[in-house]
Amino acid sequence: MGIPYTRIARSAARPTAGAEPLIIGYRAMQRPEQWNTALLELVNHGRDPEAAPWRTVPTRRLDRALTALCPELCTLPRPTGAEPGDPAHDYWFLVPRDIPDPLPPEALEGMLNLWVATLPGTGAPRQVADALRALRSAPPVWRDTELDLFGCPTSEGGTALPRPYQYRLAMDWLARRIEQLPPYASGGELLHFHAVPRGPADRGAELMSQPLRHEAGGKVWWWSVVIRLSLHSVPFDPLPRVHFSFGVRRWATHPSRTTGRLYLPPGRRTSVYLRCPVPWLPGAPLTGRFTIARLEWARDRGSHVWHENDPAGLLRPLTANQPSPLPSPEELLTEPAARLGEGPGVRAAVVHSAAMGTHAVERGFMSHQRSQLFDWVRGALPAQLVAVPDLGRSTVGDHQPHNRPSRQQADEAELARTAEDRRTALASAMSFLADEGYGDHPVDPSRPAVLTLRLVWTTHRMRREAIAALASVLGLKGDGGDPEHATGSAPGSGADGDGEAEAAYDNAAPGTPVVLEWHTPELTVHLRCLPSAGLGDGLAVGTGRTVRESFVKGVMERRRTVAQWLTADGALPDRPALAVVEIDQGVFGTELADPKYALRLGCADAGVVTQFVLVPRRGRQNGKAYNTERSAAHRARMSWLDGFRQLGVRVLPEHSLGGLLPEGLRYAAVWAVKRRGDGPTRTALRHPLPVALLMTPEGSGGGRARIHGWDLERADWVPYPAMLVRLTRSTGPERLKEFAADLNATDPTVTDPDPGAETEPETDPGSGAAAEDGDSGEAPRKAEGDLGGVRLREEQRRAMEGFLQHVLPTLRSAPTVLFVHAQNLRSLWTWVQDGRVGRDLLRSGPAPASGLDPDLRLVRIRDGGGDAHETPGWWGTDHPGGVNGLSAGLWGPDPATVDRSGKDARVFYSTTEKAVQFGQSAVRADKLAPRPVTQGPRKGELVLDTEVPAWNPHLAEIAVLGCHRQDGDEPAAYALLAHQLRQAADYQDALAKPLPLHLAEKAEEYVLPLPPRAEAADTP
Repeated sequence: MGIPYTRIARSAARPTAGAEPLIIGYRAMQRPEQWNTALLELVNHGRDPEAAPWRTVPTRRLDRALTALCPELCTLPRPTGAEPGDPAHDYWFLVPRDIPDPLPPEALEGMLNLWVATLPGTGAPRQVADALRALRSAPPVWRDTELDLFGCPTSEGGTALPRPYQYRLAMDWLARRIEQLPPYASGGELLHFHAVPRGPADRGAELMSQPLRHEAGGKVWWWSVVIRLSLHSVPFDPLPRVHFSFGVRRWATHPSRTTGRLYLPPGRRTSVYLRCPVPWLPGAPLTGRFTIARLEWARDRGSHVWHENDPAGLLRPLTANQPSPLPSPEELLTEPAARLGEGPGVRAAVVHSAAMGTHAVERGFMSHQRSQLFDWVRGALPAQLVAVPDLGRSTVGDHQPHNRPSRQQADEAELARTAEDRRTALASAMSFLADEGYGDHPVDPSRPAVLTLRLVWTTHRMRREAIAALASVLGLKGDGGDPEHATGSAPGSGADGDGEAEAAYDNAAPGTPVVLEWHTPELTVHLRCLPSAGLGDGLAVGTGRTVRESFVKGVMERRRTVAQWLTADGALPDRPALAVVEIDQGVFGTELADPKYALRLGCADAGVVTQFVLVPRRGRQNGKAYNTERSAAHRARMSWLDGFRQLGVRVLPEHSLGGLLPEGLRYAAVWAVKRRGDGPTRTALRHPLPVALLMTPEGSGGGRARIHGWDLERADWVPYPAMLVRLTRSTGPERLKEFAADLNATDPTVTDPDPGAETEPETDPGSGAAAEDGDSGEAPRKAEGDLGGVRLREEQRRAMEGFLQHVLPTLRSAPTVLFVHAQNLRSLWTWVQDGRVGRDLLRSGPAPASGLDPDLRLVRIRDGGGDAHETPGWWGTDHPGGVNGLSAGLWGPDPATVDRSGKDARVFYSTTEKAVQFGQSAVRADKLAPRPVTQGPRKGELVLDTEVPAWNPHLAEIAVLGCHRQDGDEPAAYALLAHQLRQAADYQDALAKPLPLHLAEKAEEYVLPLPPRAEAADTP
């Protein structure tokens, strides 16, 4: 990966050891129920006596309005009762004492009057009048307070527990200091940054530059630089730390040639960033900060309107006399560029999303430019904060596993060895299934194992590509008896013989397929080729009384048909097999008609695991051209490889740690299938489904391992493919109804789209900023009055603890390291939260934590994925030419996580090479100013990288939470093991997680609907 850096820096800062506390004065407003009792009496008026009364006044709508119209305010979420800190710090909103009052009495009174009219119980005019009279007689007043922005208690395990207000206030205070820095000298245009408002549930702060102009393709495109700040904790570090991240926000400025208007994705709200030359509210001071409004489709008006809770909606009366009125939605949609940049009146910028089509400006910044931006931001750090120290490369051992081929080793001998390893692994997997009672053929050690595969094809082009790809990945010699080769004509040539061969494939049917056969010393391969016969056609979703009923009926009918079809071809439910299924894309009128999920369920009912591959075609989707014909061979290859994974076949990375790890060490992983409602498929399980996986190396070399999964019905380990097909049993009509409702919510073609769904994350500054459960261990946030949500979460946690109490005892028979993923599991298994965990202890239920079982180790992985940026950016720092680039390796330990003895560090960091597709992206790429090319035929030429996508491997945090130091365990060895397990030989690129976690996560495909109009096979 270019320069082998020996040190990396991180875009993070932490309090200076021994520094004075950072105490800042604020004006604070108490919560409404603390002003007087009139508001609580109002919201409880007329409430059902059987229902629990409101104990707090619901403020969500006013919170949104305050965020929009008073961007200087910091609005805090209500506490959950489980946070560390003093209840006296439970303020509603605050503002630094040294800035003018952003909410003078006249504006506050007007907002409160409008808000009271929206509260529950406002159907009683007398009670509303009484509440307003009480507010006028005793209006809320600011209270002066002083708060420590970074001082916080620590957990019993020695981890910082940031106070709830610090997540917002500390980051907002730092953002204000960044606003006051001199403009950023980019080498091109000077960048001026202004803060963006954050909602009560949003952690951190965000700043954004002015819109920047870029010319490409004969058009002018606009974009801005974004800086995000967030507060985090790290296991066993007694001080919190601040992460800084840098990104791109693109603006939509090109109306459709057909309609003359911007295309806004149906069923979603689109954010618009606003800056006003005068205050939004009467009497308020001028602010340089952005505010946010959202456009949404109003079906009753047949047009786009401002969302009712935004400046032009709920608070329209307060802004009616605004000397610089908001632009109308029609004006923004037809002339979106007219309000960009500097100029008179309200400035407005509509956020671009991928669904709107292409944009010439690509996302992200490469490592060197991120380091330059961080250097500038460091100028805003007070004396109480200092950048975290650089990390050195770990010296515990070789950073690559023994059997990880380098990208330069792709010669014939290496390819042949890899293919042989796959055959051996498949043979081992088939023998393993037979040994466990799931085999298709009895075990005969004197003969090669038999592997039966199915290819369910739609086009002859992909059929040929899939057959060739199978022969390639397994190193199979000969044509396997392919009828197309038997005719003597070249496949696909159009000759008469070719037509006869195609007819043979066309006439195949369940029970009478075209069977290709290859023999190798390790394996006999049977490939049963069947035309799809309409199984991949769209579901009939217009046949029920409701959309939900139609979806359930369509899935269940197709599921039953597919299971019967495969059973007729000899598939057996207790004999796991693999089918690669070719399916079309973009031909379904609605996402609910997409048949992939029904196909997967039906195949699983017949005992067949599935992998999908797209029909090769070209066209346009969401305004963007695509061509899957060019990548057909690659996609076919990846489909087989990912299909083998579902059979439990993966070449296990062979660690290079020797005696530093116990002999016969097994690898386990626990994953919760729960997909958030804003995830790729927008479906979420009310009761998350736990998945456990156990990999047992066979010890004979070649990276072979036996892979078990936990069967929830039998409460025992079964072969991995058997677990996958059994998971589908949890998907009955009731769960399908839940999925239908979620899919329906954002599908514009169904009858009841939900206008509340946001566009992709870049459109919503608060999206995902608050972790599902904080990295300092606080309880999940709940909606006001949502006691049912709290009870549900407790029920979910008890279920996970019960699952763990079944699984963990089975890991005692041999040395085992258990891998968990922080963001996935901590909300359900609270022990792995930063603020709960203790060194070398374990708790899986209500009983107190106790020591680890002698054979168990616990390693937690946390990555920087999503908007929460839970791990910071990074770059190599010791290049002789001063270029801060990228390098793969294990780094650390993090010195802040060392125990009192100074010898027991537990937190390390893993980085990998760039993905192959981004291998040519330059680490010194510059989106802001031209730079000289440093090598190649264009050396010395000036280039601008605004149109080049930037991709940086994330920094994976590896926390060795539990091991046996007294028995000689070395935490660095287990961290390096986790790093090596990301480097599986049969994946072209490194994995985001260690292989056991990766395989456990993949079980989601058998529980939740597949991403619509996506191909899961193309990226492992």
